[in-house]
Amino acid sequence: MSRFGGNTRPGRAEQFNAGAQPQFQMETRRNEQVDSYNWHSHNRGEIEAPPTKHPNSGGMEMRQMMAEVVNIVRSKPDRHEIKAQFDHLPEELQCVTGSASQCFITVSREKCHEKEEEYRKLKEENKALQEKFQSVLAKTVRSHRSSEDLNDPSRESAVLERDHMLQTQEWAKAKYATSSSFFPLRNTNSGTIIQMVFSKCEENIKNKLARISSFLQCPALTEASGATSSKQTSELVREIRNHLRNLYFNYSEAIYRQWGEAALPDDMEKSEAVVKFAAECYRVYSLLFLQNPPITAVWPKEPVSPLYIQHVDLKKLEGTKSRKFLWPILFSEGNMIKNGVVYD
Repeated sequence: MSRFGGNTRPGRAEQFNAGAQPQFQMETRRNEQVDSYNWHSHNRGEIEAPPTKHPNSGGMEMRQMMAEVVNIVRSKPDRHEIKAQFDHLPEELQCVTGSASQCFITVSREKCHEKEEEYRKLKEENKALQEKFQSVLAKTVRSHRSSEDLNDPSRESAVLERDHMLQTQEWAKAKYATSSSFFPLRNTNSGTIIQMVFSKCEENIKNKLARISSFLQCPALTEASGATSSKQTSELVREIRNHLRNLYFNYSEAIYRQWGEAALPDDMEKSEAVVKFAAECYRVYSLLFLQNPPITAVWPKEPVSPLYIQHVDLKKLEGTKSRKFLWPILFSEGNMIKNGVVYD
């Protein structure tokens, strides 16, 4: 008989396995603690009725706990099975990591290739647009004289403005500087000096173009108008003239002084003011003559209409008759660019 008042069936203890013993011992200690608490409470004078229990309640509870323990033990997998389940995890993790890395590298390469292809297409489109723009610009400049490349310091409008300064300020300075010398600049001799310098400048440039034309076998280069039947040849002529014009624009003052002095008559007094004026005349006319198409100076000897000239003193001109020219008439492809200047 158990201390809980229940009868133990024969052979029941043999059915317990080793895993149920700890649970049974814990239940026994708990019951002893309850009995000790009740005894102390009785000694303190407290009246407490012992709990009413079924005669077989202890056995039922024990069987119940045994079943729970057995279920717990049976539900837990074997240690070797757990180890087998986890042994392959590092390989799977490594495989997954490698696949993810390879996928990332593949995606990165594809994106990089797409960006490179997009950049290449944009670069080709930009190049095509630049070529189209340059072609349209060249056609516009050729068809309209007022259309110019404003980034070019030797463009036609800039050189014409420089020619205006030459005819007004530079010539006035030279006249004043030589007024007290043995060879002062006046209307009569100034026109002669200007014509000599312009003629020498044009001759030298034509000779240079002739040498280039002979070397490149391009006869169109020596034509005054620059007009050719071949579009490719015409573009070549424009490029050569533009290159020469830029070259002349960047020549130093010393070179122009040398060329200007060489254009003056040997018997002329070559003062500093005269040489400086001749050098500026040479520079301006070389830039005019190397325009596309070239601007040439014309010194008419026959009677000229007042529409093409103006008086140096701004006098009113009447009638068509021969005049004495101080500054020439500037023409380009048969069209007058600038009036000539005459004196009495």
